[in-house]
Amino acid sequence: MAKSSWKLAALGAGLWLAGCSGPGGDGDQQRDTAPPMPALSATTDAVVDELGREVILRGFNMPALRSDRTHPPYRVDGRVTPDAELFELQDLEDADFDAMARTGLNVIRLRMAWEFAQPDPPPAAYNEAYFRHVDAALDKARARGIYVVLDFAQFGWSRDLGGNAGAPRWTSLPRCKAIPEPPVNLPPHASPPVLCQWTGFWQNAEVGGRGLQDHYFDLWRHVVKRYRGRSEIAGYDVLNEPLGGALPPVLLEVGYLYPFYRELAAAIRDIDPPRLIGFQPQAYHSAGVPLPYLQAIGIDNAIYMPHEYTLAYTLQRATVQWLPVYGPLTQLHVTLAQEDARGFGTPQAWGEVGWSRTTSADGVGAPSDNVDYASTTSFAQAFAPAADAVKLNWMWANWSSISATYGVNYQDRLDEPLLAVLVRPFPRATAGRLLDFSYDDAARVYVQHSEAIFDAPSEILLPLERLYPEGACIRGDGRPLGVLTAAGALQELGAARLQFDAARQRLSLQPLPAELRIEPGTRCD
Repeated sequence: MAKSSWKLAALGAGLWLAGCSGPGGDGDQQRDTAPPMPALSATTDAVVDELGREVILRGFNMPALRSDRTHPPYRVDGRVTPDAELFELQDLEDADFDAMARTGLNVIRLRMAWEFAQPDPPPAAYNEAYFRHVDAALDKARARGIYVVLDFAQFGWSRDLGGNAGAPRWTSLPRCKAIPEPPVNLPPHASPPVLCQWTGFWQNAEVGGRGLQDHYFDLWRHVVKRYRGRSEIAGYDVLNEPLGGALPPVLLEVGYLYPFYRELAAAIRDIDPPRLIGFQPQAYHSAGVPLPYLQAIGIDNAIYMPHEYTLAYTLQRATVQWLPVYGPLTQLHVTLAQEDARGFGTPQAWGEVGWSRTTSADGVGAPSDNVDYASTTSFAQAFAPAADAVKLNWMWANWSSISATYGVNYQDRLDEPLLAVLVRPFPRATAGRLLDFSYDDAARVYVQHSEAIFDAPSEILLPLERLYPEGACIRGDGRPLGVLTAAGALQELGAARLQFDAARQRLSLQPLPAELRIEPGTRCD
């Protein structure tokens, strides 16, 4: 890939936080030499690290290694497709990870594909060449202090069932492949062969003498064994956009989906006890359909990871332009999702959130094929303050140079109007109980309130380059703590110890004041 001007030079690996220690590991792939990152866990309403700090995760989905029907299958006429045609390797370069780190956002959701991890049925070995790409991505993330959530993506099970790919061909049930696809341009979620396959999955129908769920458990066991002990892994998002098939709502959740999550979590815990377990609702919820049934999920250290494209997004697919009613709808959706997480008894992280620039995204047609590049920024302007108000963790779709629909870096050009909204100050790690935080876009003023503060460094994303080009004044409890110049130099004015990491646009301070305020300019009179 030609290096574009936004692709910044690497500033080297280092600790995510100077002096922090994290778990070592005996995982099969603990190969990199970057310092360990603090391990994460979940309370009933927050993510915390091993120092006891409340952590907020915000970042990008990275689809470069997933399966997609716009790409060829693993094999064509018996010949293995070259990696350069299967994957978007141009989005996994060091320069990409440098640019992501430079935004100050701190997590990626790495979307893998079962189709490539296990292209042939057992007893064939897993695809070592594919996992080497995963290894490399993890190494690059860790070197820059970026957490990673691992996920096996699928959208309509597999390409041979009319879906958008994900699972290998050998997992498709013959009775489902025999169902003719409808002549209309339906999304994969409405395809009869796909719904048949999901019904078989919940019945644990056999393929090659072993149940589909058993094969899937084996896949995750292999992955977890390979990567246990790698501190950059925040957790595992264990099932992407599940469908109920012929199972009606409520029966699916109570009888199949939630028990499945508990069983798979137990299998993972046998190998890697401390990691976060992410779980999702049925896929229709992504379009704004309310959850039919809530109960405490019953999994320790779990996090609810819905794909919240919101009802506004669904309506927008008919006409791509941003309408004024979408703003209140987006804010309402954020509030309702918070109630869902409380019902599960876990914190939440929106595993996918974003906005389509076109009405024909994901290989699904629409009444009209329109394009509006500004609408994505309009959605972000409604979403970002609402997310701040509920201390939301989120992963934006997508970091992709080839996706005109979603790509934050489409054609290697960062969407700066969008990033000017998304890349806003937030508390990456709070040494205490985070009460609230907010950012005033017009005044460019950030305010954070905390209590029960303890003696450890706190971290704030402070986007000096994008939002404070003239420098910033840092105040604590009404008193000046320091001045950050436009060049990134810090002058301490109070008792707090301050550091600024320009490569990650991260301010560290210790101790944290009960009220932290950051303003534009270098006058702190």
